[in-house]
Amino acid sequence: MKVILKILKYFLLIILGIVVIVFGIRFYNQKQTEKLAKLDPNYKLERFYSEEDLKDASKLNIPGVKVSDVNGDSLKGYHLVPDEIKHSGVVLTYGGSEGSTNFNYAADIAQKGYEVFAMYYFNAEGLPEELINVPLENFEKVSSEIEKTAKSPRPLTILGGSKGADYALLLSTKYADKIDNIILYAPSAYVFQGLSFKDRTAHSSWTLGGSELEFLNFYNIDGKLGMKIFTDMLLGKPMHYYPTYKALIDDKNHSEGARIKVENSKANALVFAGGQDQMWPSAEMAETIEKNYGGQIEVKIFEKAGHIFYGPPVVQNLMMGGEYAANVEAKAESDRILFEKLAEWMPESN
Repeated sequence: MKVILKILKYFLLIILGIVVIVFGIRFYNQKQTEKLAKLDPNYKLERFYSEEDLKDASKLNIPGVKVSDVNGDSLKGYHLVPDEIKHSGVVLTYGGSEGSTNFNYAADIAQKGYEVFAMYYFNAEGLPEELINVPLENFEKVSSEIEKTAKSPRPLTILGGSKGADYALLLSTKYADKIDNIILYAPSAYVFQGLSFKDRTAHSSWTLGGSELEFLNFYNIDGKLGMKIFTDMLLGKPMHYYPTYKALIDDKNHSEGARIKVENSKANALVFAGGQDQMWPSAEMAETIEKNYGGQIEVKIFEKAGHIFYGPPVVQNLMMGGEYAANVEAKAESDRILFEKLAEWMPESN
């Protein structure tokens, strides 16, 4: 009996030691993450509109721009009209997997004299609740709204970031006659499994004609990789999705079928990506898009930048990557290129 008790005592001590070590590592990793996520006090955000601020868009104070709600059957977003519309056409913005309208870019572009629609494609009334089985056909309703209400509906330029870039690129392959230009930030060259906290079965991010587009399935990743992701979570490291997406696109038995067929795109394209993107391999996928693209395309890779051109490499415990200064520099330089390209594509109106 004494031997058994002694064994149990040592076993409990070992378990306690492991728990102490795990919590110690978690504490250390969380402190390191806090450092990575911290904004430099000298770095001033030009503007930040949270989705909460947009609940009453009419109260937003954007100098020189009137903002109104867009509501309808499967339509939700905002119409930004400058006091003086200086350029022909419309810019349509979409956000990423966070479910936003990319309103920051919409506001900046509108202040330059462009008419802008900032729209939701999920996570809003009348639209899919999560980024799963989102119908591409919703664009037809957005396009119809633009044609009815915009001063000059064409040329139409779509700007999207991350999953919104994924969406914009797919639209350019399906509605080549309606889309003149696309601007993609940290894009995907493939259709991936949808992102759901409620449905654990594998579904595509997108549908067309009621059918799911072929997609790369997260459940196909190697078990060792899955264990590493779990271990990182246990040890308090920021979420790091790059290895998952990289493994999926490197699986040539499946990735070609899920590749977005950009050879069907005819729109002029401007693509930005960071060479140190830690969310997914956007620089590599941007090159895949460029290699197969059917229209005119310009790709800008910022080698030391991450997934989003924003200061810190960690945002909301997600590893976005990039060096702090490089992210800030990429934001400034990509903005310069963006407005040069918009002026070229969407000339000043008379």
